[in-house]
Amino acid sequence: MKAGEDFDYPLLVATLILVGIGLMELFSASAAYAYIYHKGDLYYFLKRQLLWLGPGFIFLWLASRFNYQKYQIISRFLPLFIIILLCAVFIPGIGKPTRGVHRLIGLGPITFTPSEFTKLGLIIYLAFSLVRKKEKMQSYISGSLPYFITLGVISVLVMIEPDLGSALIIAVLAFILLYAGGARISHLVYTVILALIPLSFSIFKMGYQKIRILGFLRPELDPQGMGFHPRHLKISIGSGGLWGLGPGQGKEKLFYLPAPHTDSIFAVIGEELG
Repeated sequence: MKAGEDFDYPLLVATLILVGIGLMELFSASAAYAYIYHKGDLYYFLKRQLLWLGPGFIFLWLASRFNYQKYQIISRFLPLFIIILLCAVFIPGIGKPTRGVHRLIGLGPITFTPSEFTKLGLIIYLAFSLVRKKEKMQSYISGSLPYFITLGVISVLVMIEPDLGSALIIAVLAFILLYAGGARISHLVYTVILALIPLSFSIFKMGYQKIRILGFLRPELDPQGMGFHPRHLKISIGSGGLWGLGPGQGKEKLFYLPAPHTDSIFAVIGEELG
């Protein structure tokens, strides 16, 4: 919003409600894990989240006072900044590899995932850029192609971290915005078909990706191996039913789900809140 305009209080109330639900479910999902792996401190992850809640609301207020049209000034440089961040995860001393995976950047006590910033940054860049180039979007060479090249570079960098899931999310977001911005459907379809070739090669080359896909599609083939986590994700969501078992009453978070406080928290919420 522009400075001086009235604050959007319904949006603020909705944000506070979501934050409250998030904190409640984070504690529920993480307490057992924190007790085992962080010296009996049930509140370990909750305290870390609360630590960043204050700065988060400060930035929220500052952003609400800032005229969003001014983001257009920095939007031109976002693709370059995104590419630099995605490359930085491979630089020793800056990137923080975990089990051979390069997804984190560490700056002192602060760590963050560039691929998450990429999703927001790409939305801002495309939103402003497509408005300026709307008249050219019917042309493949001067309209869609530069965006496809930029998206291709970013997607490849994310895939070699490796993080296929984030790469697919980024691609889907970009294609939706390109379609809304006036790109021809035929251009999008041709590009998807071409992208499927290296994507298929990547999936079959990276054995773990193939295993995860098979585990998701056919968990019954190996219920105690590759199908264990997908099976328990379904059990968690299914056992909650329509109304849920109640806050804190979920069972699958007790070391049946992988990373219940992060990757699998959606399943925990489904089990407890329905």
